[in-house]
Amino acid sequence: MIQLNGATLSCPNGYISINNGDRLILTRDTLATITSTSGNIFNNLNASQIRLYANSVFLSDPNGFNPSSITLDANENLYIQASSGNLLIPSGSSITASGSGWIQLYASQNINLGGSIQSDVGLIQMYAPYGNINFSPGSTIGQNDGAINIRTDYGSILGSSHINSAASSITLSAYNSTPGSPLGSIDFSGEIKTGLNGRYSGGSIRLDARNTLTFTGILNSVGGDINLSGTRGITLGNLLSRTAVSTTANLQLSAPLLTFINTPVFSIGSLSGSFGTVNSSSVRLNSLIAPTKVYDGTRDALLPAEDLVISGLNASYSASVVSAYGSYNSSDVQSANAITIDSLLLQLSGPVTISNNEFILNINNLSVSGTITKAPISASLTGEVTR
Repeated sequence: MIQLNGATLSCPNGYISINNGDRLILTRDTLATITSTSGNIFNNLNASQIRLYANSVFLSDPNGFNPSSITLDANENLYIQASSGNLLIPSGSSITASGSGWIQLYASQNINLGGSIQSDVGLIQMYAPYGNINFSPGSTIGQNDGAINIRTDYGSILGSSHINSAASSITLSAYNSTPGSPLGSIDFSGEIKTGLNGRYSGGSIRLDARNTLTFTGILNSVGGDINLSGTRGITLGNLLSRTAVSTTANLQLSAPLLTFINTPVFSIGSLSGSFGTVNSSSVRLNSLIAPTKVYDGTRDALLPAEDLVISGLNASYSASVVSAYGSYNSSDVQSANAITIDSLLLQLSGPVTISNNEFILNINNLSVSGTITKAPISASLTGEVTR
């Protein structure tokens, strides 16, 4: 344990470096490995840069309880390194820099963010070369300017968060491209935004996964490009939520396979990529054979994917239906004659690009004809038969 007591360590033009060996625990309970009589060790540290090292680092106790907050002086920089283990920033904890102060977080294994990270005009960087970067719902990263970079070389970026830069760029990168490995993926939900309408033009947003990229939520840049790249595929949306992408600049989608779960909404200046072209005014869903089912008292309909086709696409662009669920207009045999599609999973691919001022992928008809047949009826008698 390091006990600062009331001592002040000052190095205004240099840095203060503290290495606490196996574990660095920043909390106010008895498990803390650095303590100060002022209640917060950062009240005792004054330097251009503060560096904290240990094999594992916790902004709480190791179980995530008693979270702590770090507030840096103006223009003060913070570097935290978990040299061989994890870095935990749980819900209720925070790191705040002001002025030009930057925040850089490194963990050899996993970085787990449940709390908040905030800077003014300083860089925010999270780097886990060999582990995952995990976001918990309710976590936030924000800044006015300076860029936000989140990167793993051999892991994945997973979870849900809100990430915002008022005037700079945001980049999420997962670089593991090992064949057959599930790592190197980005599976993220929530919001990623740059720029403020009427005040700032934002920087670019880039999500780069050398495996698969899955995103559900809102991507919004005021004036900056948005680039989504998934070496093995991009999936937008899930069965409960659609993805909305908005920018006055260019949206680029680069993937051998696009999967849209729930129709995404694109409000963009232009669209490019290696995935193909969609003519949104003529895309239609058709059924080769009218679906039918035996009466079961419900309106539920599971449609055979092999009987459904997408028409109206550019000749060099293809789409196939993976699954489709819907509802009959009636549960009765006599009146059931149509099925409305409630959920449609598509896979799209193609080699060309398009440019549009307002792009919305929309399948115009989401209904097909269908019937319900009578269920077999068997009769039985109970009691005695007399004659």
